Amino acid sequence: MSHRSFRTLSCCCAAATLLPLWVSAPHAAAFTGDPEKVKPAEAPWFVTIVGPKNNKGKVIKCSGVLTSPTRIATADHCIRGDEEQIIHGTYAIFQGSHADYLEKVTTKNAPVSLADDDHGDVAMLILEQRFKKEAALPVALSAPAPPETGVIYASGETPDDRIGKSIRKLPVTTAKLKNPNPYYAVAVSSDKKQVACESDSGGPLVVSDGEGTLVVSAAVSGTVLDDCPKKPVKAGGTALGVLYKFYATLMTVD
Repeated sequence: MSHRSFRTLSCCCAAATLLPLWVSAPHAAAFTGDPEKVKPAEAPWFVTIVGPKNNKGKVIKCSGVLTSPTRIATADHCIRGDEEQIIHGTYAIFQGSHADYLEKVTTKNAPVSLADDDHGDVAMLILEQRFKKEAALPVALSAPAPPETGVIYASGETPDDRIGKSIRKLPVTTAKLKNPNPYYAVAVSSDKKQVACESDSGGPLVVSDGEGTLVVSAAVSGTVLDDCPKKPVKAGGTALGVLYKFYATLMTVD
C-alpha cells in the first residue's frame, strides 16, 4: 500500500515526537521488543483480517476487533489500495491469529470507511456469518484520556516471527498530543521503545471503563518505524484512531 497523505502527529512525550498516521504496507504494522503472547480464548474479541490482493498483488493482512456480533473495527488504510480505492472481494476473518484461531469466517460485504484524511483512520467490516462463540468488546464512550493505561493487542510480525503467527499484547500508556485531534491518540510502552510493526494496524487498544468492564477505545493506525528491529534505533510510539466517534455504527448488530 502506498503512503497516504503521511501527515504527522506530534506528541508531548519524548517517546513519540513525530508519528506518521499511515503505514506504508498493506499489512498494516507486531511489536518490537518482547511482547507477551496471548491465546485466542483469552481474547475472543480479537480478529486477524486477511483480505484480497491490492492492485500491486499484495495480500491485505491486518488486526481488528469485534465491536458487535457482526461488526469489526480496523484501520481504514487496511482496506485501501495504492490508489486509495477500497479493496473489494472476500475477506477471511480469523478469531485469533491466522495461524492460531478459534474459528474462521469469510465475508464478501464491502468494507466501510468511517474516516478520511481529516477524520481518523477507522474502517469497519460487516460479517455475513457470526462466530459461534460471540465475544464482542464494547466501544468506549470517550477517547482515551492521557495518561490512561491499557493494552494493545495485535497479530503482526515481530523481529523473530515475520509471519505473525500469534496474538501479542503490549501494555501502554496514552500521551498528550501537542496538536490535539479528536480522531487520534498516541500510546507508548513502559520502556518507550516498543512500537507496532507490520500487520498490527487495526489492533485494539483495550482499557477499563472505570467500573471493571473492558472496552475498546482505539485501533492501531501507524508507527515511527518502517521495519521491526529487535532494538529500535530510536524511541517510538504508536498512533491510534479513536473509536468513540463511531460508537453507534460499530455497536450495531446486523
